Amino acid sequence: MGLTKWFRKNNKKMMAVVVIVLMFVFVGSAWLSRLGRTRATGRKSAMAYYGKKHKITNYDLAAARAELEMLRMLGADVLIRPQPLQFAPTQDFRVVLLGELLFAEQGSAAETNSRIRQMAIRSGYQITNEQIDAFYRKTYPPPMYWLLLRDEARAAGLRLDNDQMRNQLAAIVPRLQKGRAYPDVINSIAKWQGVSEDQILTTFGNLLSVIEYAKIMCSTEDLTLRQLKQSAKSSQEKINVEYVHLEPGMFSKDLPEPGENEIAEQFDKYKRFFVGGLSEDNPHGFGYKLDDSVQLEYIAVRLDDVATVVDKPTDEEAEEYYQRNRSRLVEQVPSDPNDPNSPAQQRTKSFAEVAELILKTLMEKNINTKAEQIVQDAKTLTGSALDAADIEAKDLTTENFRQLAGDYKSAADELSKKYGVPVYTGKTGMLTAEAMQADPNLAMLYARAGNVSRTSLVRLVFAIDELADSKLGPFDVSKPRMYETIGPLTDLRARLSGYSGKITVLVRAVAAQKARVPDSVDYTFSIATIKLDKAESEQERYSVKERVIDDLKKLAAVDTTRKRARQFIKYADANGWDSAVDEFNKLYAPGEPNTAGGRQATLKLMSTALTRISDIELQTVMVRNEGDPMARTFIGRRTIESRLTEKLYSLLPPDGNSLETVPTIVEFAPGMGFYCIKELSIERLYRRDYDRIRAQLAYAEDFHRSQVLAAVHYNPENIFKRMKFRPVQQKTQNSKLETKNQSTSNSL
Repeated sequence: MGLTKWFRKNNKKMMAVVVIVLMFVFVGSAWLSRLGRTRATGRKSAMAYYGKKHKITNYDLAAARAELEMLRMLGADVLIRPQPLQFAPTQDFRVVLLGELLFAEQGSAAETNSRIRQMAIRSGYQITNEQIDAFYRKTYPPPMYWLLLRDEARAAGLRLDNDQMRNQLAAIVPRLQKGRAYPDVINSIAKWQGVSEDQILTTFGNLLSVIEYAKIMCSTEDLTLRQLKQSAKSSQEKINVEYVHLEPGMFSKDLPEPGENEIAEQFDKYKRFFVGGLSEDNPHGFGYKLDDSVQLEYIAVRLDDVATVVDKPTDEEAEEYYQRNRSRLVEQVPSDPNDPNSPAQQRTKSFAEVAELILKTLMEKNINTKAEQIVQDAKTLTGSALDAADIEAKDLTTENFRQLAGDYKSAADELSKKYGVPVYTGKTGMLTAEAMQADPNLAMLYARAGNVSRTSLVRLVFAIDELADSKLGPFDVSKPRMYETIGPLTDLRARLSGYSGKITVLVRAVAAQKARVPDSVDYTFSIATIKLDKAESEQERYSVKERVIDDLKKLAAVDTTRKRARQFIKYADANGWDSAVDEFNKLYAPGEPNTAGGRQATLKLMSTALTRISDIELQTVMVRNEGDPMARTFIGRRTIESRLTEKLYSLLPPDGNSLETVPTIVEFAPGMGFYCIKELSIERLYRRDYDRIRAQLAYAEDFHRSQVLAAVHYNPENIFKRMKFRPVQQKTQNSKLETKNQSTSNSL
């Protein structure tokens, strides 16, 4: 076919192609042009704003990222991040928290989070775990916070000279870079980043400016002279006391039962108080309100049972373990065996020396592995229906979880036959956090989250939405749901003292109740914990009526206790305090049998030193225990201790250092007890000593407060609020809202 004939035959198709090409030329080229402009200008278009009119572009963020990389290459991240506590027990939070904000590493974040928490506890800082966790829940990458903090310090006028920075870096770089000289490090960074030495020095100067600005902002709270004196007295003065404590419970056992009217009256009067809830209306701390509680269903394996079915490690396995771990099996010995004072040197222990220990270690590992395998199988069996449902857990209601929950009893029976060991299952009673913490099994159970973090069972089960008493951190095990299996849970004691008597467990919360006033004085419920081979006994039921009766009998025994205290003082004055203690133990407090076959005495002559607890210290206890289900218990104990200390302090003469009228009796309303005081003295802080340490105390107090404020200053959300940070989307929405409001105003 000729070319002309082909064009004639396909002219319609050709016209269509021409039209498409023309459309692409006129329309497509415009699109390509617009795309080109977008790519060219995208790096400079605003992605966020801060302050009144400052914008942040992708280019700015990339530049901030490059600056952080420069600082990391210098070793600044090592300089300001948290250090191991054994090497640096005291560290500056104004530096440490900045280090975690800018240079936190995912692989070690859990460890540093735990380290910072320990630092806050040791130093008594009013910083909550939630404040610390905020540094690991950032909504933007570190370069964004660096950019804002850097510009905030600049706006405050903090700029450091590059020559000064050069001198500082020349001194510290070799220590941070394993001996490398300053010029080598700077040249390497300059070549890698394509920057000049001045840019590197300016960036390091910006880091120091940010730190200095934080120190200024966190140290602006003035400390009054009165506050300083109170703080000095609380920390420096000590009360020394020797005493014997007599409680009315020692003398109330044989008293007659109170009448029903008396029981009802006592219950009605204090049913809305928690036990230990001190007030003017309740000086003794009576209380019958029931605390938040949870019921658990469990599958438990006893490690002693597992030990009977696992293979014992062989000598060959022990030898192999020894060869793999020779570097850890060492000790320090004198270099000269004949001179114990000669320089120490490291010696690897022989296999014969450690063979028994290795065999024990391998046996414990085999037992724990087998026990975890059993409960892991139980978890698989009881979770099969949930897995088969193929539904996201977040989309399930509590009722869905209950319906899909596997049967623990049948799983325990199946696994007991499979592995040849008893697998225990059952339900606890309604347990408070305090009851769980007092139980030797439940208190020691924890779930692992990674290699570092461990979350206790108590915190986990009280974090469920129905109670919400615990606040779990970013490195804790995920918050469980009702009827969701938790575990395997490991017994912490197995790590410390071997497997004997320890357990491995799965649990799930099957019931929960918020704090409540009992319906009546006759209200009872089970408080049984994990049972292994034993049925529930009467002692494992809580009776409100029995608690009321016990309190009434103790109250009735107060006068008797007072008389016995006077008798004790008289007898001790005539025959000696040790003799008086022995005599009263025989008569009134024979005690419980101890493991040695004898009886453990109840009364003892105690000697202790007490420091006064300031309001700030009590506030610190409240803050530090925020989000802990045991918080009310901890705070209550500390409050009672503070009241006792203040009462003893009030007995001392203002112009003397000891109580001359001893022995004496002190009645203490909480607990309705009596303290027979043998000696009471105080180590006072005198004016000359106060003047000598005043400056040091003022600095320490200011430093302490500044550390607390650092958690607020560097809080990621607070940085955004302070700098008035707003993403472009928010700005666009605000602009639309302003336009809409303006249009409405104009139409009116």
